Amino acid sequence: MPITIFFCYAHEDEVLLNQLKSHLKPLQRQGLIDLWHDRDISAGSEWEKEIDKHLNTAQIILLLVSPDFMASDYCYSRELRQALERHKRKEACVIPVILRSVYWQGILGNLQALPTDAKPIVSSSWHNIDDAFFNVTEGIRKVALAMMKRSSYPATEPKPASYVPQQTHKSNPEPQYGQMRMAAQMPLNSPPSRASQQPSQPPSRRKYFFFISIGLSLLLVLFSLLFAHIHLMELSILLLVLLVINANAYRTFIK
Repeated sequence: MPITIFFCYAHEDEVLLNQLKSHLKPLQRQGLIDLWHDRDISAGSEWEKEIDKHLNTAQIILLLVSPDFMASDYCYSRELRQALERHKRKEACVIPVILRSVYWQGILGNLQALPTDAKPIVSSSWHNIDDAFFNVTEGIRKVALAMMKRSSYPATEPKPASYVPQQTHKSNPEPQYGQMRMAAQMPLNSPPSRASQQPSQPPSRRKYFFFISIGLSLLLVLFSLLFAHIHLMELSILLLVLLVINANAYRTFIK
């Protein structure tokens, strides 16, 4: 969208206005700006409403300053005051364009004027009048480009220093309820029990194997006493070995 420009001027300066419009025409053809002034009001329209509408919507308001402009009650009481209010609210950019020498600093002194150094267009400061209008056109072009850039790329609010971006995914998903319950019941760093390493057997069958082991041990002792004629020391060693074997059998088949 082009930047809209509204001209505030005195009709006595219409010749200079048309010259300025001619210099701004290339920017208008590029689509950078769109110009409007009261001569664009079509027949049958209420001119005051049309002026107010465009004055309230323009993005750049050019004040064509001259002795006739500063002396005009209408320009001062309506257009100038309304333009300065919009500039104060940062709704528009007001740029004074000094056409002819006049005291304007008391009212517009806080605004950046064109041409450069606020040298009047109609003065001996310029080699010719086209140089002055070119200077004004270049200043308006820079302002329009800056405004178009701001409207196309709105500024984003800076993030606070403590800002931490949110993770898009969790690398370690939270365990489900059943997993949490099993983890709570399982002791930490506990070795697996012997029962979990060996296949389970019915208790009656395990006791059966234990009693067989006891019986075989007793038969072996009885056989040694009756037929082997072993000494007391040898019998003691044999009993100790059988005791160890039966103890291991007890831990294996009973517990």
